Amino acid sequence: MENAREYTMRVLKKYEFRTKKSLGQNFLIDDRIIDSIVSNVPEGAVAFEIGPGIGILTRKLVERARRVVAVEIDEKLCEILKEEIDSDALEVIDADFIEINPNSILSEKAVAVANIPYYITTPIIFKILTSTDMIDTAILTMQKEVSERVVARPGGKEYGILSLVAALYSEPKVLFNISRDAFIPQPKVESSVVRFDKRKLNLEVDESDFLKVVRAAFGKRRKTIANALAGIFNGEKGELKEHLMEIGINPMARPETLSLKEFESITGIIFKKS
Repeated sequence: MENAREYTMRVLKKYEFRTKKSLGQNFLIDDRIIDSIVSNVPEGAVAFEIGPGIGILTRKLVERARRVVAVEIDEKLCEILKEEIDSDALEVIDADFIEINPNSILSEKAVAVANIPYYITTPIIFKILTSTDMIDTAILTMQKEVSERVVARPGGKEYGILSLVAALYSEPKVLFNISRDAFIPQPKVESSVVRFDKRKLNLEVDESDFLKVVRAAFGKRRKTIANALAGIFNGEKGELKEHLMEIGINPMARPETLSLKEFESITGIIFKKS
């Protein structure tokens, strides 16, 4: 088998394919890293690849997985995948992952694998975590800065909505970092591979209410928690401050200092009193 760099250069030349910056097409060409990513997919599992590109990961996945479902938004890349990777295990779907329902495509649990375009990283993570029960693990390559937000804990500037959603729906872990020179073309930033083992925390409040509170809090993260949530509280701000103090939360606290459990308590207050 050609190494990743040889394969990439040959395919780009053969099909006269030019990467599209608008779609965030940066192809991974480091075989050691590719093998490390693929090793997270159990042998004989079903792999669900998002944005396979020219098939650099795909050609390794079809050797390891029993079935590979690859969803690619670029029609020309779909044609390249079908021509270059001759495997009965591979199913190529020409579609935008954000627009499809994985539950209607997958008939059994799968491991999601993706080198995510930087411009759409957060929507893809949110969709994998919140909108499908057919994906139980995800191995995602993303901008290092985003990976730091995913695993951030209360108190730092990286902590926010993404951190809370990741913690609510999964156990995220940064596996390793990737230098920018491992890609063609080279991105301007470093990358990281993050593993999400999905699981759902049992909240004592309505999940949608919890997410409303989190979004409201971090939509105005420069404000205190009392000021940020005043708009969704059905009452006077002074009353909200009193309720916050009753559960041991300083009304002057910033959203980025509060834990998931504290946001759960705040949700109980906001929607019980509204």
